[in-house]
Parts: sequence; C-alpha cells; structure tokens
Amino acid sequence: MHTEEQRLEIESAIKELIKDRIGVNLTDQDIKNRGIATFDAINSYLTDIMALGYNNKSIELSTNDIFEIQSQLPWLSITKADISKRLEFSLLKFQNEINCFIIMLASLSMGKDKKTILEEVKNALY
Repeated sequence: MHTEEQRLEIESAIKELIKDRIGVNLTDQDIKNRGIATFDAINSYLTDIMALGYNNKSIELSTNDIFEIQSQLPWLSITKADISKRLEFSLLKFQNEINCFIIMLASLSMGKDKKTILEEVKNALY
C-alpha cells in the first residue's frame, strides 16, 4: 500500500495530466459560462472531475461534497442547484477525465506503483 505522501504525490501528478486535458478541451464559451479566468475555470472543472470521480459519478453526492466546502468561502455565494447544474455539464464534457480519475483511485486501492498508474491514466487520456 501507499503512504499518504505517496498517494498525494500520485494524485498530484494525475491532476496535472487532467488539467492539461481540460485546458485543451475548453472552449471560450466554457470559460465564459464559469464567469472566471481561464486558470480558475480549469481548477473549477478539476474540482468537478475529482468530486465526480470520488463519488462514482453521482451528481447528488458530488454536489453535497462541493457545497460543504464552497459554502464556507465568504466571498462565494453558491447554491446546491448551481453546483448540480455545473456538475451535470462537467459529467458530459469531461467523461474521459472523470474515468481517468476513477482509474487512478482504483489503481491506488490495488497498491499499484506510481509508474503503472501514470501509464494507465496516460493511455486512457490520450
């Protein structure tokens, strides 16, 4: 099994791969729909992808997870309906990226090494 540090290192590497793919797949309209800068939009979509991956693509569970964190941010006014709508879009637009995050989670739970996990995710992403 992996130590917490190893798991975080692998997850960080996978998140960077996914962020690269998000950037490639984003349209100007996708960025405009989020109403934030490109860098922030990529991170927002990454949050959606991770939540959907951790929750096996459940919109409801992912909405609750994101709302629990984001509702505590004093500068952000967001509702569960807003998050749910956003997640529905992300589920359609980033299906492959979500699947890759799920692959990573499954591979981590099987104790696969970093190199193998990165290869599996890269093969699925590209």
